Amino acid sequence: MREKTSTNKGSALFLILAICGVLAVLTGSVALGAATNLQNVSGESSDDQARYIAQAGVQAALSRLSQVRSWPSASNPKATGDVWSCVDFNYDEDHLGLWSSSDPNLHAAILAYNNTPGAFHRTSHGPDGTEIPEGRVLLISSGIVDSDQRGERQSTTVAALAKPAGVLFEDALQGGSLVSIQNSLVDAVNSSDPGWTPLSYAPYDISANPTRNARVTSNNNITDSIAFDATSLVDGDVYSGPGSSLGAIGYYGASISGVDGILDSPRDLNVVTPPSTAVPLGSALSADFGAGPTELAGGIYHVRGDLNITNGAELTVTSTTTIYVDGSVNISDAQINLNGKPWHVQIYLAGGSGNNINVTNSVVGALISGPNARINMANSHWFGAAVADEIAVEDTAFHYDTAVSNLYLGSTAWTTDIFINPATTKKLTISPPVGGPPSDPLIASSSGTGASSGPTSSSGPGPSPGPTLTPSGTGTASGPTSTPSGPGPTTAIPDGTVSGPTGTTVPTGPTGGAGPSGSPSPQPTSEPEPGPVGSPPVGLPDAECCLDYSCGPPRCHIF
Repeated sequence: MREKTSTNKGSALFLILAICGVLAVLTGSVALGAATNLQNVSGESSDDQARYIAQAGVQAALSRLSQVRSWPSASNPKATGDVWSCVDFNYDEDHLGLWSSSDPNLHAAILAYNNTPGAFHRTSHGPDGTEIPEGRVLLISSGIVDSDQRGERQSTTVAALAKPAGVLFEDALQGGSLVSIQNSLVDAVNSSDPGWTPLSYAPYDISANPTRNARVTSNNNITDSIAFDATSLVDGDVYSGPGSSLGAIGYYGASISGVDGILDSPRDLNVVTPPSTAVPLGSALSADFGAGPTELAGGIYHVRGDLNITNGAELTVTSTTTIYVDGSVNISDAQINLNGKPWHVQIYLAGGSGNNINVTNSVVGALISGPNARINMANSHWFGAAVADEIAVEDTAFHYDTAVSNLYLGSTAWTTDIFINPATTKKLTISPPVGGPPSDPLIASSSGTGASSGPTSSSGPGPSPGPTLTPSGTGTASGPTSTPSGPGPTTAIPDGTVSGPTGTTVPTGPTGGAGPSGSPSPQPTSEPEPGPVGSPPVGLPDAECCLDYSCGPPRCHIF
């Protein structure tokens, strides 16, 4: 009986030891799995950090594109603003660096491949062959974690196409849907010519001059998206929207000095909004300018209702004047900015559809944009450029100012258009052009002190007698190279009795521009050279950005 009991006790002890052994194995397996999972989580966290700092790099690049435009020079080789590209003045790599102040292992490098008309180095493709549409900038941002918890280096690349939030007046008349030109002339002027003002305009023989690129475009592709009559003439090209078929441009006997074609992509029709710093103009309902001369101080204004310049108003400005309008714009029997440059007056409709731009019996020097509006223009002379959804021009001479063709105005901000996936970090090999780096295309060769804010002329004349504007080129044409004759518009510029800015001081150019006339005025850049990998640069200003999913945001350095 005792032997059996002892045997039972021994069997129980062996069973307990076996169970403990199995539990030990299971516990070790669980611990090992937990450690592996923890390591994987740490790796995923590093991947997230790399991705978030890459995305922060895109935002930092948008900030640099949105800065005041500064063309690179020998003394300041790095560009800022919308001319920034992947190389500097010496054709060395010009990248933007982003570095975490709280974690030296986190940083990003960003390159800009610029296909805008005013870029220092313009390219239509990224390093991997990605096509960059005209007017866009390809941003490639590589986020890097130098050493994660596994002692490994993590990197993630993000790419995005960026676009300007402002308005590019690259065409004389730019329509979203329909453009109608009846018994009218569309030609070109260049306000950067020394001493030029609307008062100095004289008609020219289009058949004897090179095409001056007073282009007319529509984003639409249906029949008669752009329609003329036989007594109209355009000194430039005519383009309808992507996917157009025969009949999208209806000439009906009209003549153009350039070519017709189809846009590769729609023109941007950006609605710009007034900045918070804009000064209220007029009442809650409208801002009204009536008979007689009125001088408006240069600045940024916001009209809550309609802008009315009517009944013999003679409006001049002291310097560049930007007016944001919530309602409609009505201009009749008026003279506006005849002694300045067209870009000295910029009008932007910030409202929705239903707001119109009505111009009759007037002579105007201005840029105007109403992407949701309709322009009705009759028996007038307009110097500058116009953007709208629908445009109807009749018995009018429209004179496009080519000096503004590369300027984004109304807003200097840039924003993302689309993100591109996958991205690449492959570098594009770029050779300097023959003859050295290009010069700022907006710098005129005339004498005068350079200004960094926009295209200006040399010394500005005071009021002087002006010619009567009765353009030839609005009658029946026999062919694209003929000089038609006919009644055309008969609005006359006054004989110099209007008041306007006088003396030798020329108003500064539009915000965000970069074209001094005379010698350039280089602007210092705040970007020191990047430091070595693994250590943040020293003595740099801080900027807020979000480098990880906590979005504190931590502080970071931009160089």
